[in-house]
Amino acid sequence: MSAPNIFEEDWRDCLRAHLFHVLRERDTRNEHSLISVLLQTGFTEDEISALRTQALIALGLYPEVEETITEVVAESAAEPPVEAPSTPAATTVPEPDTRSDDEARAVPPRRDEPPAPPVQLSLF
Repeated sequence: MSAPNIFEEDWRDCLRAHLFHVLRERDTRNEHSLISVLLQTGFTEDEISALRTQALIALGLYPEVEETITEVVAESAAEPPVEAPSTPAATTVPEPDTRSDDEARAVPPRRDEPPAPPVQLSLF
């Protein structure tokens, strides 16, 4: 008699997560292979079907979800657009530039650029 595997539920959770990833990537080749592994490790076809349906719904790829979204979009497109009341646009007057020429020419550092690469310092 073999001892129960204490990691069995963790392994099953990992396989569920892997199925979710495979479905998100739409990798049909790996999906077929993974389903055969799921069947060999004790998952039933009903469990696999339920997992697949849950994952597709979560990813927004399930046909019923897509049909519902399409219907909502079609209904909202059929409604006439609501027009905003016509009000005169506010006119803005630009403020005069009071910076000196040096300040105007200075380019501020970009925040999305990485800092300069590190420089090797000499030990001697």
